This record gives sequence, C-alpha cells and structure tokens, in this order.
Amino acid sequence: MIFKKHNKFKPYLCIEKADDHTVNPKRGWYSIYPFTLPERPDFEELQWCLKKQESLCLVRVCIGNYAAHSFDTPALTVFEEILSFFARHNKDIILRIIYDDEGKGMEHEPAGLSQIQSHMDQLGSIIYKYAAHIYTTQGLFIGSWGEMHTSKFCDRQSLCRLIDSFYHATKGAVAMAVRTPAQLRSLETGLSEYTDTRTRGRILSLTGLYNDAITGSETDYGTYAAGDTVSGNIPSDNVSWGNVNSNDGKWSRSAELSFQQERCIQVYNGGEVIMPNPYNDGDTAIETLTKMHVSYLNSQYDGTVLQKWKEQKTDKTESVFEQIDRRLGYCLVLSAVKAADKNCSKFIITIKNTGFAALYEPVILTLSAVCCTADNINNAPCLSSENTVLGRSEIAKLPAGEQCIVSVDCPLIALSSGQYKLTVSMALKRSQKKVFFDNCDTVGILTVI
Repeated sequence: MIFKKHNKFKPYLCIEKADDHTVNPKRGWYSIYPFTLPERPDFEELQWCLKKQESLCLVRVCIGNYAAHSFDTPALTVFEEILSFFARHNKDIILRIIYDDEGKGMEHEPAGLSQIQSHMDQLGSIIYKYAAHIYTTQGLFIGSWGEMHTSKFCDRQSLCRLIDSFYHATKGAVAMAVRTPAQLRSLETGLSEYTDTRTRGRILSLTGLYNDAITGSETDYGTYAAGDTVSGNIPSDNVSWGNVNSNDGKWSRSAELSFQQERCIQVYNGGEVIMPNPYNDGDTAIETLTKMHVSYLNSQYDGTVLQKWKEQKTDKTESVFEQIDRRLGYCLVLSAVKAADKNCSKFIITIKNTGFAALYEPVILTLSAVCCTADNINNAPCLSSENTVLGRSEIAKLPAGEQCIVSVDCPLIALSSGQYKLTVSMALKRSQKKVFFDNCDTVGILTVI
C-alpha cells in the first residue's frame, strides 16, 4: 500500500511585541515645522531637524503676508519647494495653511471670503501634485493659528463655501479636517445648499477632525459644550472662541465623544493634548483616545502631560505613554496562521487591529518563504537572503478593535523540497510604504516534500 506524502506546516506566532519598534506610516507622533511665505527656508539645515522615529510632519505654512492680495511667483515657488522637501524625505504631511500665527485671527484674515477662495485656487494645483504625500490637511486657513475660531468666517455658510472651494481646488485628492464636531455636523446639514448630493457625500467622506486641546478640560477648551465632569481639580476654560460659540450646536463631552466614536471610524482624528488634569490621567486618557479613534498626536506638546503618561502605569507592564505610542492609529497583530489544506496550497491568516483607529486605506499582504535549515523557528538560520513570494491578497480596510481573515493561495511550484521560514509582510497599496506588525512577521516553518 502506497501512502501519499503531504507538505507540512508548523505554525509559530510570537504573541509578544516586536523587539524593535519600527515606525509605521500614516499614524503616530508628529512635530511641527513652521514656515512663512514668501521666506525660503534653509532646506540643508532643515533636513537635520527631521525625526527618524516620526513618519508624520505637521507642515504649518503662514500666508498672512498675502491676506490682501494674490500670491506672487516667489510665494508659490517656495510653497512647492516645502512640500517637495518633505516628500523627498518620505514623510507623511499634515498640512495646515494659516493666515495667523499670533492668536489674532480676526486681525490677520482677509477682509472677504473671496480672497480666501482665490488663495485656495492658487495653492490647490500644488497640493494636488503632492497629494500622495499628504496625510491630511487641517482647517480652512481661517481663525487664530488656523484653528477655526476667533474668525469672521466660522458661520455655516462660510464654512460650506470654503470647504467646497478647497475640495474642488485640490480635485478631491486629499483628506481634510475641521476643528470641532459641531462644525462637522454643520457641514453635514449645510453642504446640500451649495453642492450636489454626490459631491457632498465625497466631501464628508474626506473630512475628519483635529483637536489641539485634547483632554485639556471638560470642554477641551471650547471644543465641546459644558455639562459633564469627572472628579478632581479641573482647569477652567480660559480661551475665547469668538462667534463660533454662539448657537453653534456643540454637545456635552460624553455626547461629543460618542459622536466621534461613530464618525471617526471612517475619517482621521488627531491633534495635541494639553494641561495636566484628571481628564488625561492614565485609564481616562486611553478611554478617551479610544473613543475618538485618535491616529496622531503632537510629540512636543504638552510635555507635562506626556511626562505624566511616561510615569503612569497601565494594568500591564507598560507605561501609559508606551501603550498610547503603540496604539495611535492602527496597530496590527498577526493572531493566527494555518494551512487550509493538507498540501499547504492555501493559507488562512488572521490579523487584528488593536489600535485606537482604523487602517483607513488598502494594503497588500504578501506571504513569502525563505529556505532554512531546521524545523525549530528559534534556530533556523536562513540559507538564502532572497524571499520567494508565494501569494498576495488585498485588505481594503480594518477598523479599530476588529479582525480580518485573509485567504492566500500559495502554489508551491516555485519551491524545491526542503524547509522554509514563512513570513507575512504588508505595504500600503497606494504608496508601497511598508506596514509592520506589532508582534512579528515570521509565522512558521513549511516543509515541502
């Protein structure tokens, strides 16, 4: 009697976090890089300011010198040079264009809406050219520090006209963000008056939130309406938000967090944390960032809050800061790999997203093999540095807290008899930037008969 031999797969998944913390694209910490047009920065010096451990850069461009007139050629040239610089250094750009960098939005903004729309038209083609490198834009040029408060243009009509202008100027190629959930809801109800149903839906699908006062107080310094409290010494709100506070439709903190928990499944949310207080104590901070689906935070401000997180511990062995660092945006874990049949011609791979936010764009998953000498994963030196790609599959999106099961067909005709380490890798479909798992990429030993 003749028994048929089958290929064998011995799975091995490391459940511990990877030893080396590799920076993933489109999530994590950012630093601010301020510019003022038409001043040309020293790009040679600037390259030394970039942080290797941060994939994101907040590029803040002040255009206040042109509040009363159109951009000239030098200004447009410098603007493009700035975007080109960060693109060449493989950074994901958070782009904030502002008229004011002194906290005097009313004073430094243009007199009329049409001038802002004209500036959007002039910059739009350049932004479109570098759209693949822009993670998201923040704001609509208006308000103090570009934060959409203390402005003449925070009414619903102006916001709708501005975001429609920016969307068309950039050909709908970049993600956008407004400052408060109330402003986002205002756009949801108001855009139908200014554009067609399809365009309205497309604009809203691209528009997220940014909050530069996360956990700063009960209302995040005017982001929400007053009403909810937690115990402890809570700082009072001392920021004047101008006419944006008048009948603006803001909800209480708990209601706004619930709104973001649902809305930001689809769109980016991030900003910076400020002012040490009970709202940003350990477990409370993690719960808030989870509900908000926060993808990115300022790595420099507020340093006192970040230091507090480094000193506080979770119920695990890591600090609060370490957990937040790991979970900002998406955080992907290989949780299971198995052969779908006796001959290992197909593999079933399970991936879980343990991050605060979704993996918002498609990735390509690749299963590869490299020849090795032993059947123990820990002492299996590779005989070759070349990986053989066995199969690929696409993951369209993976929301926070969910898992996906991917089937990968793997014809083994490219492999001769022997033993192989199997690895799983991923890359963003659009940019081809690598996406690394939080635990490991080696999934087991395959023995080919």
